[in-house]
Amino acid sequence: MASVLGNHFGSIPGDGQGKVIALDKDNGKLLWQFKIQSKEPGQCVIWKDSVIFGAGEGLLYALDLDSGKTRWKTEIKGHLGTYAGIAVTGDNVAIVASPSYPDALDGGPLYLVDCERGKVLWKKEGNFKTVAADERLLYLGSPDRLTPKKTAPMVTA
Repeated sequence: MASVLGNHFGSIPGDGQGKVIALDKDNGKLLWQFKIQSKEPGQCVIWKDSVIFGAGEGLLYALDLDSGKTRWKTEIKGHLGTYAGIAVTGDNVAIVASPSYPDALDGGPLYLVDCERGKVLWKKEGNFKTVAADERLLYLGSPDRLTPKKTAPMVTA
C-alpha cells in the first residue's frame, strides 16, 4: 500500500520486514524508515504533516512526514495490519480493528481517533471490514458471509 504527498512516497513493502518507508518520488531515494514490532504494517493515510497507519500488534502510529519520528502511538485492541480499513475524516482517523488472522477476514469494530493526539474518541461495535470517509460521513463495508460457529459433519456417499 502507498500514499503520496509532496515529494514523499510512503510505502509499506510486502517483504515481511515490518517497516514503513518514505521514498523521494522523483528519484526513489530512501528518506527514512520506521521499524514496527510486528511484521505487518497496515495501509498508510496522510493527515496534514503526519503519516498514520496501524500495525498487526494493535498499535496505531502517527509519524512526522519529513523525519519519520513518532508523534504518537495508541494501543487499540485488535489487529490493525494488512486487513484493517483506515480513512481520514477531518481531524480524525477511522480504523477497523479486526480479530487476528485467520478471523481477520471477518471484520471487527470501528474506532475513531483524534489525529493530533492519538486519543480514541469512540468505538462502534460491529463486523466492519472497510471504511471510507468524507468531511461528514463514514462509509462502512461488512463481509457478506457468515462465519459458522460449528461446521456440520461432512457426509460422503
